[in-house]
Amino acid sequence: MNESEQTPPVEEEKPFQFELRTLFLVMFLFAAFCGFVSGFLLEWALFYWSLCLLLTGMFLWCRRERRRLGKRMAVVGLVLALLFGISLPVVGSAREAIKGAGCVGRLKIIGLALHNYADVNNDFFPPAYVADKSGKPMHSWRVLILPLLDRQDIYDKYNFDEPWDGPNNSKLHDIVIPLFQCPFAQSNGKETDTSYVAVVGPGTMFPGGKPLQLSDMRDGSSRTILIVEVANSGIHWMEPRDLDITKITPTGEPLERLGISSNHPKVVGALFGDGSVQCFDKDKMTMEQLQALLSRDGGEEVDPDEF
Repeated sequence: MNESEQTPPVEEEKPFQFELRTLFLVMFLFAAFCGFVSGFLLEWALFYWSLCLLLTGMFLWCRRERRRLGKRMAVVGLVLALLFGISLPVVGSAREAIKGAGCVGRLKIIGLALHNYADVNNDFFPPAYVADKSGKPMHSWRVLILPLLDRQDIYDKYNFDEPWDGPNNSKLHDIVIPLFQCPFAQSNGKETDTSYVAVVGPGTMFPGGKPLQLSDMRDGSSRTILIVEVANSGIHWMEPRDLDITKITPTGEPLERLGISSNHPKVVGALFGDGSVQCFDKDKMTMEQLQALLSRDGGEEVDPDEF
């Protein structure tokens, strides 16, 4: 027996190559990570990503790829880290867009209800509130549009002969109307509070208990704000209380000074008279520009798309 028959041939180690299954693995982990970051908290996304990486390592180990396991894991981890670093700003913007889209959709539905109300009331929008004989607010515009939001059942139970917090109407205070609250509202707020309030006061489309027509927006319906976001407003959706334009604090950013805010880090939504919704950058608006958009007939030339 010669030496070649006694000694088994030594398999030459091939250089590391990206196999097709490895590429699929990288694509899957990256897609799963982006999906979780977009819809869930970043901490959970990182936990899921780490778990996937760990399970991948166990899988490769069980496949008896021991000699190349370290190289595989190093390359996969490097590629994922690179993709993560490149995509983090984009994914963060996507999370913000998803949050903003929730409010945009709800504000558009409210805007449609307001216009449907005007269609059956001679082009008059609902007043900010319905007052009693002494002028005290009794009922909110949000109650008046309930039938147009497919909530006729609640509207029929509401008693317009007593105030919103009267004996009968108080029984309805525990009813939650999801449409009236931001889908990303913070947990410290009440589910029955509204995130969307009218801007009331002189020069606005909601001067108080007096309803106005579409034609009263002489600045143009696309340049007149009706409804804005207010995070943690503390206003029950049935309460005839909104954002008073005359109560502006002396310091802070323009939106903050008026009380406009949101649960989104960078933007705040506003419903315009034509039913469109704009998301404003919280740091890019001056007080003069904001007041121009809140005014229905001030004659100012302001383009909402600039913000």
